Amino acid sequence: MTPPRRSERDPVLASAFMVGPAREATKGATRDSLRRHNLATVLRRVHRGGPQSRSALTAATGLNRSTIGALVAELVECGLVEEGEPEATGSAGRPSPLVRASTDHVVAAAVDIGTKWLTVAIGGIGGTLVTRVHRETNNDGRP
Repeated sequence: MTPPRRSERDPVLASAFMVGPAREATKGATRDSLRRHNLATVLRRVHRGGPQSRSALTAATGLNRSTIGALVAELVECGLVEEGEPEATGSAGRPSPLVRASTDHVVAAAVDIGTKWLTVAIGGIGGTLVTRVHRETNNDGRP
């Protein structure tokens, strides 16, 4: 029995030996996963770092301006970010629009259950607190 060829054992190497439609399908999957990664990178930067200009996102991510523009447009279409008026920087050229996380569409809920309290909070994707409710309970230590 002969051992399998290296290209049959290693999926990365196997894709290098693909031809025709199989190779094109692999390229598409790679492009799609790269696009999703870039979308997540831009959203993460805006979520954690607060509002940023497109030019700041370009500098921080190393992606080119047209890629950042396309990614931001897709995030706006999904309702995850909003573009606002650019900040005046005093430098030459047209100012870059400000990209901020949208707090209207995506929220996260957090619940803190204690022995004598219950707290529920709703936060927006930009890190803003939407609402918080805290109630003391009458639990006398019984389960």
